[in-house]
Amino acid sequence: MRASPLLLLLGAVLLGTALYGAYTPANRPRPRPAGSPSAGGDTASQPPRPNPYPTLQPAKQLQSPRPADPQPSEPHSNHHLSHGRVPACRRHGDGAYCSAGLTRGYLGPLDTAAQLRAALSATAYRNELIVFSDTRIADAAQALSRLRGGGGGGYGHVLCVMPEPGDCSRLDRALTPWAPQQGPLSCGTYATRDESGEPYPSGFRYLARPSGMVAWWRKWFTVARSVALGYGVLAVDSDVLVLSDWYWRAKQEPLRGFSMISQSETPTIHINGGFSYFQNASSAGPVSWVLFEAMHRAVRWAEDMGALANISAVIASNQDAYVGANDDQMELTFCMWNAVMGQIRFPEVSVFLRDDHPAIRRLNVTDYRMFMDRNSPRFTTRSGLRATVRPAQQRQDHFQDQEFALPAPLAAHACEFLEAPGNCSQPLARATLRTAQLRMPHSGGRWPPERGGYPFNRTPGPATLAYRQAFRDLGVPLPPDPEDPAQEAAARATRPEAFAFLATVVAVKHGNRGMLRRHSGAWAESTYDRVGRYGYWHTHLGPPPVQAMGHMHGRIYDGDFQKQTALQASGHWDWRLTARLANSSARVYHATFPTWAAELAADPSAGSDLGRVVAYAAGAIGPGLTQAQYLSAARGLAQVAVALGAVAAWPPAPCDAEWVLTAAALEARRAGQPAPRLAPPWVHLDTTRVVPFGESLETLQCEWADLTWEGCLMNGTQGGQASGRALLALEWAHMRRRSRRRHDASSGSGGEHSHNASALLHNPSSSSGPHLASAHGLEHSLETTLMLGEVSPSASGASSSPAAVSASSLLALNAAALALRVVGDAVPVLWLDRAVSRVEGMGEAEARVWSTWQDRCKGLRDI
Repeated sequence: MRASPLLLLLGAVLLGTALYGAYTPANRPRPRPAGSPSAGGDTASQPPRPNPYPTLQPAKQLQSPRPADPQPSEPHSNHHLSHGRVPACRRHGDGAYCSAGLTRGYLGPLDTAAQLRAALSATAYRNELIVFSDTRIADAAQALSRLRGGGGGGYGHVLCVMPEPGDCSRLDRALTPWAPQQGPLSCGTYATRDESGEPYPSGFRYLARPSGMVAWWRKWFTVARSVALGYGVLAVDSDVLVLSDWYWRAKQEPLRGFSMISQSETPTIHINGGFSYFQNASSAGPVSWVLFEAMHRAVRWAEDMGALANISAVIASNQDAYVGANDDQMELTFCMWNAVMGQIRFPEVSVFLRDDHPAIRRLNVTDYRMFMDRNSPRFTTRSGLRATVRPAQQRQDHFQDQEFALPAPLAAHACEFLEAPGNCSQPLARATLRTAQLRMPHSGGRWPPERGGYPFNRTPGPATLAYRQAFRDLGVPLPPDPEDPAQEAAARATRPEAFAFLATVVAVKHGNRGMLRRHSGAWAESTYDRVGRYGYWHTHLGPPPVQAMGHMHGRIYDGDFQKQTALQASGHWDWRLTARLANSSARVYHATFPTWAAELAADPSAGSDLGRVVAYAAGAIGPGLTQAQYLSAARGLAQVAVALGAVAAWPPAPCDAEWVLTAAALEARRAGQPAPRLAPPWVHLDTTRVVPFGESLETLQCEWADLTWEGCLMNGTQGGQASGRALLALEWAHMRRRSRRRHDASSGSGGEHSHNASALLHNPSSSSGPHLASAHGLEHSLETTLMLGEVSPSASGASSSPAAVSASSLLALNAAALALRVVGDAVPVLWLDRAVSRVEGMGEAEARVWSTWQDRCKGLRDI
């Protein structure tokens, strides 16, 4: 697989370059690697399809088979995505951009100017578009739900870009039940093969070799042309969510004055490719040039890296790897820097040549750091620490942390010091944004080596010429050519455009509270790591409504499924859509797929049923457990699951335990200070280790990150039991609520539960005899408290000293329950009413499964 050397080079070259930030795929969604399963399949292995779309007109309902509808009793996802809820586009403002159900929709290609114009005309609302690209059916579907859904954004003007027409068709079928409210889907594709049917090496016409993540270049090609055509474009990744109306904030001061607004990748001056907004940008101005040039450079180097190979033996020995490391947000950042500085420079060259010291010295510098210093904008933080070390500090910085007065309505819904409890209850009269002026850069006909020289072949190849022609075909004025000396005057005369960063962070003195982190622009958009993890995205729990958009980004916690888990925990996951893709409301959990790749592809044929679940009953393990006791109980539960051939339901970690607190909160507790209330912001919780979830503050629980790895939840095989399987605590809570909803629907008792993370609903008797669960009348024949032989429960029903049980006793005493087989989506539940530390005397096969599970699951090795 050609992705391997690319990722290795990204790790070796990009991660270590502190001067330009962490350009790493870990901070972005991971589109499908070549050859991995998907709805569209491997583009290289499919025959040409001369007419992949039924029509090039606005989308119509397709008459091909579609996934089975979820059961009527299937509960919806959560507070936010529940149908009938107020969409985020109506939270604050007058809902002027609530376009769900008001656009015509489009399914078709985007290659030509005419095709793109047709797609934009059928999708745009009030001249605005939202564009994202992905390769994964499951994540694309969830993104569409969050952006378009009635309990999500309520924005119908979303254009999704996917690899293959079949991907768009499948998404269209999956969303069919909600089309009356959300409107028809807009989904486009680009050709993955040439006219003869031969696959493009990268899967994209303009990239002669794979370069970065191709899905993101498809997005930026779409965005760049849309901006050139005069549209306002919100360019996002599929891991964004809407908390309140973006346009209400973007269309008033101060944001209305900026033509390009981007999330910062690092705390300083680097763009994250997952969130940018473009408005009022000239097709011939610097913003349009930044968008054109970012991919233009990638296209040229993908086609021919000979100019750099001529000066670097390292590049000459492995051009493909260096082309592959050319990431989209790196190019966006460096081209934006060019516009800020008003000069053509190539900071990328130092990235490519970093490990080739003789080649670096040919650029009239001593090392790559000196080259980066010379080709980076000037910027000084408010605290006086220079973000980029530059000589001549007396000159004005290119970037400024600029203060703006906020209009009164906006001030009431804005906050910068988000980690200070109670601070966001007060209006923010003045806000700070990191800003710069973008000017049309020009080379002046000079290509000094200290700026990177001229790092391209002077004779452009067919891919480069085709890329340029795609913009000429739009029929609009384009930016001056920065390589043509005759156009220098036009470049200098081009009107500047304003740029602003969102989600920048700097420590400043804040009144009598000392040094606090100021989150500039977070009231418009920020990330889970910087804002969401404190509970501001759990809107059903009533945090201050001080943010419009959220982006999962990366660095959430140490585990797999990070973004999905955080979205589910905060209430931004559409379980009914997941059930529709899986053809089953019971196959919406990680454990029902063998691998993460199979789950992302949303391939129903790869799924399997849970079979039976073993779980601790409420109160079986005490709330005051130490970390060691909690992990011992989790290991015991896992061994019981292996012995009985069941799926384990991981217990939640206690949110008030000392071992889930930050160091500062732990010190405060030990000093006798009152325990903080569990209301957002959760600055006292170590949210790098736990993920809070719950229906209310009173029922708040915490997911333990060490048990969220793929090896903890999935067995790696379809069928059989090579390793154990488990449910996350929040998945188990969702499953219990689904059971309650099914029971309430059958009994006519109602029982609406909107959030995905309600508390466990069943607390069986502690009797050691066999019996059926009856505490809430839930599925009487399917829930059994396990008999554990001579092990007795504690007087309180909870135990801080988990006990060992015998495998033979487990099997013999519970034979009747284990013999139970069900048909359909119902799942038998086996309850443990006391803590278990281990299962003794497992058979050889079970012991092998347990050993494999320990090897694959970090949380089972933590003791």
